[in-house]
Amino acid sequence: MITRLELLLKTEDDKRLKHSDGSFFQGYLMSLLDKEYVEWLHTNPLNPYSQYIFYDKEKDCCVWRIATLNEEARKQIIMPLLNLDLKQFHIDGSDTDYKVLSKGITVETDYQTISDKYFLSENNLRYINLSTKTPVTFKSNERYQNFPDVKSLYVSLYNKWNMFNTGISLESDETLEHLTENTILDKYELRSANFTTDGAKIKSFLGDFTLYVKGPAPLVNIANMLFNYAQYSGLGAKTGMGMGGVENEQ
Repeated sequence: MITRLELLLKTEDDKRLKHSDGSFFQGYLMSLLDKEYVEWLHTNPLNPYSQYIFYDKEKDCCVWRIATLNEEARKQIIMPLLNLDLKQFHIDGSDTDYKVLSKGITVETDYQTISDKYFLSENNLRYINLSTKTPVTFKSNERYQNFPDVKSLYVSLYNKWNMFNTGISLESDETLEHLTENTILDKYELRSANFTTDGAKIKSFLGDFTLYVKGPAPLVNIANMLFNYAQYSGLGAKTGMGMGGVENEQ
């Protein structure tokens, strides 16, 4: 089960919201959860959730999105927050009070539904358009990078898909190699960014970019499926801290 919860929030000055405030929201979220589960999260190599905060111009408010990638994470993360009678809360670090305008689940799906959507369709596009909502980064050669690298983006999604789904595995190094070899960064409008946490600045990037996938239709299907999944898993590193929030037009 994949679930996304959205909270619409209001502050005295929404437009002063910083992407890096997502790390403070992670701290607040952890304070609401069962302590044993939080300890388990700290030891797990991959997070079964992503979360990020951004200002929505159309709604004129802040949006806090939290997505969980399996049923246990839904039970431990989404449900406690959903059931909490939360009208206002304070975020330490940013020293800001947030009024809760609304709260609700906006997506409920599963791995079978996502895979069927793309593998049973004959109309999957070779161009995949991605728009970042918060800075995206990935680690290569022990350094955080501020420009998309096709293999690193795939590895991030590939690992989470294989760890948290319950039966539709992509565990093939050959498939990952084919995806990397047949995908190119077609166009982009990106800018470098820094995501600040604990006094450190993490190199990252923001903006829109388009990937083009060559090769046979099944490979195009897998690419579309994984980048649709990115909307819930987050893209790249530090997705539990508020990085890697993306939207996919497909």
